[in-house]
Amino acid sequence: MTQNPELSIVVPVYQSGQTLGRCMESILSQSFRDFELIIVNDGSRDNSAGIALEFARTDQRVIVINRENGGLSAARNTGISYARAPWITFIDSDDSIEQETLKQNMKWLLSHPETDLLEYPALLHHNGPAEKTLAFADQTVTADQMIADWVRRQGYRHCYAWNKIYRTSLFDTVRFPEGENFEDAAIMPSIIRQCRTIRYSSAGLYLYTDTLNGITHRYTFHNQEPLFRHNMELFTLAFTELSPADAAVLKRVAQNLLTDLCGCSDTIPDYIHGSAQKLDSMPVSLAAIFKADMSPKEKVKSIIYNMLGTERACRLFSRKLS
Repeated sequence: MTQNPELSIVVPVYQSGQTLGRCMESILSQSFRDFELIIVNDGSRDNSAGIALEFARTDQRVIVINRENGGLSAARNTGISYARAPWITFIDSDDSIEQETLKQNMKWLLSHPETDLLEYPALLHHNGPAEKTLAFADQTVTADQMIADWVRRQGYRHCYAWNKIYRTSLFDTVRFPEGENFEDAAIMPSIIRQCRTIRYSSAGLYLYTDTLNGITHRYTFHNQEPLFRHNMELFTLAFTELSPADAAVLKRVAQNLLTDLCGCSDTIPDYIHGSAQKLDSMPVSLAAIFKADMSPKEKVKSIIYNMLGTERACRLFSRKLS
């Protein structure tokens, strides 16, 4: 066990025998070495635990925690409770990070103590047909700009738990909601609101591997509802803080997500009705829509939703999803 590490790396593991070795090698081969690697085995029935223990035998930085299966959020929360370092990051067991990712970004954090969160680039859907890079220009954002900046850079589209390094104390009062999808989206507004400074970094790369049986490939009301709900919570919290144009953008996001829920084969009409009423109770003006950073198509849709009301427009634009 590493004494007084600078960084805690939490890797939740479930049935990851085919990918865990690659993941751990990408971490342990980093030139930045002052970290503890916390492997949380979430009740795996394959050889995942054995792979992790083999690494632990040869590298004292590796800690293996075995627990009953509770899901991704529960495993991450277990990792948080064991973390001893002032900084923490999460890496999924079927993903990996490129060389020098930790060195470059930890160098910034250790020399800028006012920073509470750093986000670095990610290669999404690695080795898949939809592969694309999420990139950032180097930029520092302070608390007075944080929520508005997050909306303008569409942070709600990349509120992943991974590809970020957090000050561990941000999790003193925050945990991932257990038994729920899109747990990353649930915590990010609470995390951001605590930050004094956020750093967007161009250095390093997180390699996210798409999983065909993941929740984004199973489009049901039950699976997708948390994503709408968490974005709706963000919109409600931020509505009075944002400029009218930024509020129009965030409302459009919520309306799009509600429209998708409306089109699910197992949709719940009463839920759609109540959510649409709540959205309509927070109006945005035509002037705000025209000034908003949206495509012409989205501006036209925003105007239609304003004219018809959210519920009618949702039913008009929804398509059946399964």
